[in-house]
Order: sequence, then C-alpha cells, then structure tokens
Amino acid sequence: MKIAFFTDSFFPHVDGVTTYIGVITRALLALGHQVMIVAPRWKGVDIKKVEAFVPGAKIVLVPGVKVFFYPDFKLGTPTTKSAGEVRKFAPDIIHFHTPGFMGFEAALLARLLKVPLITTFHTYYMEPEGLVVLGLKENSVMSKVLQESLWKISEKIHQPCDAVIAPTKYVGKDLKNRWKKTNVQVIPGVVELKSFANHQYRDELRKKYGLSDKEMVFLSSGRLSVEKHYDLLITAFSMILVKYPNARLVFMGDGLAKAGLQYIAKVIGIENKVLFIGGIPYKELSAKNYYSIGDVFVTPSTWETQGLSVVEAMASGLPVIAFNYRAMPEVIGKGGLLVKHLDQYKFAKAMGKLASSAKLRKDLGEKAIDQSKKYEIAPHIKNLLDLYQKTKAEK
Repeated sequence: MKIAFFTDSFFPHVDGVTTYIGVITRALLALGHQVMIVAPRWKGVDIKKVEAFVPGAKIVLVPGVKVFFYPDFKLGTPTTKSAGEVRKFAPDIIHFHTPGFMGFEAALLARLLKVPLITTFHTYYMEPEGLVVLGLKENSVMSKVLQESLWKISEKIHQPCDAVIAPTKYVGKDLKNRWKKTNVQVIPGVVELKSFANHQYRDELRKKYGLSDKEMVFLSSGRLSVEKHYDLLITAFSMILVKYPNARLVFMGDGLAKAGLQYIAKVIGIENKVLFIGGIPYKELSAKNYYSIGDVFVTPSTWETQGLSVVEAMASGLPVIAFNYRAMPEVIGKGGLLVKHLDQYKFAKAMGKLASSAKLRKDLGEKAIDQSKKYEIAPHIKNLLDLYQKTKAEK
C-alpha cells in the first residue's frame, strides 16, 4: 500500500507529532508498504538528514513559514511541485497530521485523486491551554469566544475526512460528542518499546550531566512552552527540597519558555537544582534511552491527547506523576500517581511521596512497564492498516 503523510510538524522540529510519524513510518516500511512524507523545509537542514530519520520513505519538502507566536514551528506551504510529486506517487491513502496548509493540500489532493482522506487528531490547539500562546488568559472571555470558534472551524476541516483517528478513548469520546457526523476511530500512538527498556547508559548519561547516583531525579520531557504549565512544576518541586535536598529536576526538551523557566528557578533560589539538558534527537534519545537518567517522570501538561513521552518514560520503568485530567488517567493506568487538576500542592505532595519510598517507586515502575505494553507497535499498526483498507474499499 502507498501512504502519503502531510504534516507541518516533522524533523528537525522535535515534538510528539514528529515522533508519532517517525515511529509509524518505520513500522509501515518494515512491513513492505511505501510511505511519502510532505513537510516543511528548514533552512540549513539537508534533505539527507531528514531521510535518515525515516530511511526508505520518500521525502517531499515544501517552503515553510514561521508562525509568529511559535517561531520554532513552521507551517508548510503547498506548491505545484509537491502536488505533482504526490500525483506521481499515486497514493492509496492520504493521511494528514496537522490541520494547517498541509492539511488543506492533503484534502484537495485526496479529492482530485479520489482516494481516502484520513487524519489524526494530535492536539487540542483550540482549548484554553493552547490559546495562552496568543497571550490570552485561560479563563478570559476572549479565550472562550475564540475556543468556540476554533472548534467550529476544526469541525469543518475534519468533515471531509473518511476517518478521524483519536489516540485515546478519552479523545475519541470527546470528538464523537462534538462532531456527530464524523467517523472517529480510536487507534493509539505507538512506541518502540524495546529501545526504552535499555538502561546500560544510565551511569554514563548521569555523569555527562553532573548527576550523582545519590540524587533523586525528577525528569520531565517535552517542548518547553507556556501552555504546558512547567512553571507550576518548578514551584511544586521547590516545595519538597527542604525535606529532600538531594532531589533534582531535569528538563529534557527545548522551546520558547526555557528562558522564563530558568528565571523562575533563579528567583526562587533553586537554579542549581533545576537542570535543562535541551532537546535530544530521537535517534540518540532512543538509542541510549535518556529516560534512564530519571527516577520519576513528571508531566504537568493538561492538553495532551496522549503524550508519547509519558509512554516512553513508562516503558523505561519510571513511575509517572500527572494531573488527573483528560487522557492522563487512561494513559498512565496504575503506573503512577494522579493528582487534582492544576493543584501544585498536591503535585508537590506526590513528588515527596515517591521521593520517600524506593519500594513505591519500584512497584509503580513495574506497573508502568506493564501499562506501556498497551502501546506496542504491532497490534495498532494492524488496526491502522485495517482502517486504511476499509476506507479504500468503501471509496
């Protein structure tokens, strides 16, 4: 089968969508399918580096336009050349992952080529957490008005799709309630589990970043952006340091909020306890399993549709602390502690609870590994291919 992916998020940009596409592309190629990826071009990044991220896939790069409120993100702009490449490829399925210009080109070409149009709902970009990047407070009148409008626009964008993939049951139910006429199917994002079972580089990585074996490391991974509530995480972490002075908070990721978070840590007086190691390219991250640096994984984000970094951390045997909100209870299961939504005091209490008990960390870590197996590649890639085949047959 020939599958054409359209996305604004792709290598070298690092986020969950890039990881998702990379993993399923490699899995589809391994099964003998052909994959084309249409994505924005980044200045100074040779196409060979992009191809190395997904060896065997056909890469089509289009001009990209930076978004003013997300300078580290680009919207791809369709061209007649990219459309010609897709038509020459003659896909059986067109699957878009972002609802911007790339999504528009995907919908147009699916209609012209008379092939099924599939999309995956990756992000609650229309929800209040996402709108803070525009400078809108989460509970403001303007935020609520824009939220309602964006949901209506999103429904119009997704209506032409033969299927909308939701990565969790929570998201699936939410979309079905909102979009009555849309065919919503739940197929989780998958993780290359074996890569994250490897702990042989733990000592090497800890030494690299100046972390001793005696330190209790709370690890967080993801794009550093204001909507992810990392400021709350730093505040919660500061509350446990008197009782647990050997604790460290490590951020693995990069983004526009980094400078602000460093400033918060400095103002609180804990800058020597908070470490920013930057974004790690997926190939290196998985090869050496950077999650093995941590003892506990912490995620304060409340707008995830699934959170692949959470699953990767669980596959590494790390217990997770997260807010009891949206898809997190479903994703984490019994592999961690869930706390009241946006309650930094409860978050701090959970951090202290895990810092105080090696046995609890071990027990929850083992349950986290079991939970992560629900996101094994093989069964969900089969479900994805079944969906492709079904929509193709019905077209």
